[in-house]
Amino acid sequence: MLLDSFALSMLARRYHRTGLSLMRIAYGTIATGALLFAWPERRFLWGTHAAVSFDQLRADGAATHWPSLYVYVRGDAAFDTLYALTILAALSLALGFFSRASAAVLFILGLSLANRNLLLGDGGTQMLVVMLPWLALVDAKRFSLDERLRPARPERPLTTLAHNLALGAIVAQLCIAYVAAGAWKLSTAEWRDGSAIHYALVDPEFSTNGLGLGIANVPWLDRLLAYGTTGFQLVFPLLLWTRATRLLAAATALSFHIPIGILMTLMVFSAIMIASEFAVLADDDYVWLAGRLRAMVRAVPMIKGKAQSCTPSANATVAGSDRS
Repeated sequence: MLLDSFALSMLARRYHRTGLSLMRIAYGTIATGALLFAWPERRFLWGTHAAVSFDQLRADGAATHWPSLYVYVRGDAAFDTLYALTILAALSLALGFFSRASAAVLFILGLSLANRNLLLGDGGTQMLVVMLPWLALVDAKRFSLDERLRPARPERPLTTLAHNLALGAIVAQLCIAYVAAGAWKLSTAEWRDGSAIHYALVDPEFSTNGLGLGIANVPWLDRLLAYGTTGFQLVFPLLLWTRATRLLAAATALSFHIPIGILMTLMVFSAIMIASEFAVLADDDYVWLAGRLRAMVRAVPMIKGKAQSCTPSANATVAGSDRS
């Protein structure tokens, strides 16, 4: 009976549409910004002047079978065209213009670019490439041009099932990434003794701005952050079952991805991981958050009014009116 009810719900309702739409917008915006930022150096990083030549790419591709459309590129004009198409696909995804097709195209072009120079990739790039095929299967049309310009179609059970299964794959991938990272930390001596944060913050390869040196020189804080990070990553899947723990998981992820981005200059990685967190919150969670935010905004004038009524000038005015 329970299994039948679950199966019917998977066919009748599309879950987490708000979070998936926010994830789509964030992914597209991050990819567009990163590609435009790299535009002046694009040929040095991935083009004809890259550390890995096109001839070497073709040889490596034949040996490793890493797929890349850049195998077929022969000059600057072809490279620039393919790179510009990648930007357009990312922008289209952010705006929600043919959302599913844009996600599929960006997956192909993004994977090709990532495999063009494997020296430049990081965990954020890998997460983006892994998530995009699933994003092409979900209904992420909220806050999009598709929603405004294209007439709404009736929801069919098959596409609803595909949406929910793809959502499950997105959440599962995020859980696997966290648990795998936590398990790896348990196998590493520096994480077990709590010194890993210190070494990461003093490593000039990551901490290029020097902002993390103050934390690196506080041993008890290094250990707290190291053990807290490992513990959170290991229990992350268990936090997704209730609204309170989902919100706690999202807030905790923000609390360490934002510092990672700032202190270790891994802004794209942190932004992609934060964007992935949008998908774990249910539509009802966003409704609840929006209600709380509206209540806080409405409360601000009331608090200001009460504060002003308690000021000395206000009290003096009241006293003067009483004497008159």
